[in-house]
Amino acid sequence: MQTTPESTKEPLRWLREKHDLASLTLPDAFALVAIAACWQLYFRRDRSRQEHVLFAIGRLLRCTQPQLWNFAKDLIVWADETADQEKIWQHLVEGDPQLVRDFFDAGAGS
Repeated sequence: MQTTPESTKEPLRWLREKHDLASLTLPDAFALVAIAACWQLYFRRDRSRQEHVLFAIGRLLRCTQPQLWNFAKDLIVWADETADQEKIWQHLVEGDPQLVRDFFDAGAGS
């Protein structure tokens, strides 16, 4: 993994404890840090504004390699350890059907 600015290390350090980050590129790292910030915002917004945050996360996911999308899913728990990770991720996916197609088109779903 390439060196990243200090501000990006906390969520990446947390992910490193759970995953091998060898395939992470610098753009992946920046996108995942942005997604981590979005998850923090998600848990601090009322329900009507959470949809906007999910939209942003869906767009940011497309800036990473699809095989790393599970890292973004894990960051839900990084942002709020009491969160229902599966339920929130399902809500993201259901709200953006193209996300699923992009995932499978990239070959990450096989």
